[in-house]
Amino acid sequence: MAEPDMVDVVFGDFFWKFIVFEGILFNHSV
Repeated sequence: MAEPDMVDVVFGDFFWKFIVFEGILFNHSV
């Protein structure tokens, strides 16, 4: 845990993009 802040930012960014991507797929599927 040298840079917990950086890890949190990167993970948060990835998680947000994943949520948006899933949301788009779900909306197009329905």
